Amino acid sequence: MIGLYTVFEHHEAQGTRAALAALHECRITFPVGIDAQDPGSEGPQTMRAYGMQGTPTTLLIDRRGYLHIHKFGHPDDMRHGAAIATLIGDTLTPRRAGEAKPNAGCDDEGCRIAGQAHA
Repeated sequence: MIGLYTVFEHHEAQGTRAALAALHECRITFPVGIDAQDPGSEGPQTMRAYGMQGTPTTLLIDRRGYLHIHKFGHPDDMRHGAAIATLIGDTLTPRRAGEAKPNAGCDDEGCRIAGQAHA
């Protein structure tokens, strides 16, 4: 599990130091990345790439890079935990030929969601 620190406005004031302070204040102990902002663009890169509406947004991506959950708002803990447990079980069980999920994936060239490429 990783988190993503996403800033909507005042990007220049919301850098690494602000992220570290917020993570400390919220007692976040898992790894968290900082979403990059392109000068002159609307919204942070990852937020745009996944069509995120705001925070919190949950993206559940398996080890193969397939997107299983894309939910705006707070996830239900039990359902979220069950989805993660299912994915852990799926990664331990090899898939048969032709059973790969075609809707999304990530590789060295970027990520794909519903057939669209995203860097």
